[in-house]
Amino acid sequence: MYKPLLSACVLLLAVAFDAGAANPVLRSDDILAAQREIRADMDARTDRYLDMPQSTRKAILDDQKRLAVLLEGKTDTSQLDPSRLDEVVGLLASINAAVNRTGDERLICTREARIGSNFMTRVCRTPSQIREQQAAGQKTLRDELSGTDCSKTGCR
Repeated sequence: MYKPLLSACVLLLAVAFDAGAANPVLRSDDILAAQREIRADMDARTDRYLDMPQSTRKAILDDQKRLAVLLEGKTDTSQLDPSRLDEVVGLLASINAAVNRTGDERLICTREARIGSNFMTRVCRTPSQIREQQAAGQKTLRDELSGTDCSKTGCR
């Protein structure tokens, strides 16, 4: 019951950040209950947790501890300041990605300014997407610095 709740929480928060809508309010008790169920399933090594690497288990447990600290004394997410709310969303996304991981990819979320705006947007990427983006940026920079002109027909 709580796994769909966790996914729904992450999805709602991600949509709210992307759309610039008012932040949905999530109860701390619901979030922590979902985390307790994940931990119990990990301890029992049920289903998806059976072959989970120890490093992934440790990462999930560390994220859950940080999440518990952030939500301590709070009844819901509306009591968090924006940076702490971002951290909670990131931790939930990280835990959800680790639990539902099919490969060895996790999400890394950052707050980035939109071009031409002071508004910050939450952007989540996998490490491979980050590497690809960095490589493309470095190639573009090298091309600009070398004075080559590259187009669809090739470089001159």
